[in-house]
Amino acid sequence: MTYRLEGAALNTHGNTQPAHGQNTGGTNQNLQLPWGRGFALSVVYHPDSKYIGRHFRLKPRSQTSLGRATSLLGEDALKDSSISRNHVTFEVGRRSGTLRDEESLNGTQVNGCSVEQADLVSGDRITLGPVSLLYHHALPEGSLHSLTGIVGVSSAIRLVVESIKHVAGHETTVLVSGESGVGKELVATALHEQSNRKGKLVQVNCGGMPDTLLYSELFGHERGAFSGAERSRRGLVEEAEGGTLFLDEIGDASPLLQTALLRFLQEGEVRPLGSNQVKRVNTRVVVATHRRLDEMVENGEFREDLYARITGWVVEVPPLRDRKEDILCLLRHFVAAENGPSEFSANFIDALLSYNWPRNVRELQNVVRSAVIQTEGRNKLRLTPALRKLLKRPPATRHLKAVARMEPKPGTEQLVAALKVHRGNIRRLSVEFGVARTTIYRWAKDAGLDLKSYRRVVRVGVPTTPFSKDDVADD
Repeated sequence: MTYRLEGAALNTHGNTQPAHGQNTGGTNQNLQLPWGRGFALSVVYHPDSKYIGRHFRLKPRSQTSLGRATSLLGEDALKDSSISRNHVTFEVGRRSGTLRDEESLNGTQVNGCSVEQADLVSGDRITLGPVSLLYHHALPEGSLHSLTGIVGVSSAIRLVVESIKHVAGHETTVLVSGESGVGKELVATALHEQSNRKGKLVQVNCGGMPDTLLYSELFGHERGAFSGAERSRRGLVEEAEGGTLFLDEIGDASPLLQTALLRFLQEGEVRPLGSNQVKRVNTRVVVATHRRLDEMVENGEFREDLYARITGWVVEVPPLRDRKEDILCLLRHFVAAENGPSEFSANFIDALLSYNWPRNVRELQNVVRSAVIQTEGRNKLRLTPALRKLLKRPPATRHLKAVARMEPKPGTEQLVAALKVHRGNIRRLSVEFGVARTTIYRWAKDAGLDLKSYRRVVRVGVPTTPFSKDDVADD
């Protein structure tokens, strides 16, 4: 099976979590976006490519059924014979959701695991027959105005974009925080472009350079300041006059460089190496790191006063594993850049969505480049043995709180006997039968049993085990 991504970018929105959780005055987490209520489902694989990208909102505090008898994802979208008429039910709140398989013929999978019931989080992959769905947070309908180089449709990317637009016109120093490979340099570029500053964007990596050389690179030097300095040279801070200086890996800056940067941020002045004179410079500063600067401050590895200076606003870029909705958009973007085919095998897409992406977007880009090379001359990208091995290292590791598909439900007599033994305690019953509590409720309803009546019955001669008042209430 294959499908074509052409024109099928997901119009979906996921969730975002702070990448590092710095306690700062302003971050993209403080922005107030018009959050939608509840969650949504999007089609990420279907034998018929016209359904790819379709989505449906799951209203909060409600139950929604999916199966052959429903048309929520489009007429005939779930008509495959391997999908039951009433296959699965979703029950969602504003912050959580639950999936329940309705004793379907072929079962339901969440992230590759067969389940009867599962607690869901945004980014979970749900399989009904040949159809794969992505469960994610919903946002109101509306176009997302993207920025140069920033690709995605998730709420995580929406927050990043809105944060950039919010702070770009201000002169405050911005910290871009996130794991390696998430695209922090793209955020710095977008901040510069949105700022309307006429000068250049100048990028400097703070790691891997001797102190004297890095100081000279940033602030310049006078002739004779050190061996080999045959003429004066202005630094990169001055090169970025009227523009933006992007200091990557600020967490790797030495104590000497931290002190020099603090002086520049406080005074707006630079003093070239070997000079006694200072120069006023109008340069906006953006810094980035993958490290926990707050912990470095606590450990005495990073200056607290400099930390306060660079965290006037923090743009937190979440890892790719927390925004699975963006994978197909990024895939299409990278494939186009490599002039690769626009069709993909089902197992190739499944591998991309299942992988944990420890090296984030940069790793996805490399995988796509490798896939294009390995499938050169073919009309679709496939999961080759080499890619299969690569995408299994390391595997996705989210613990799925799920209940496995069970044996047929007990008869009414067996259920009544268990209710009497446990005096209607649903938690104890769910443990005994190895099913979710909601399953016990459904069994009782199907059998016409009143659960409350068993909580008041204590039969003489029936062995019971001690339990607390809390056990009874925790249904």
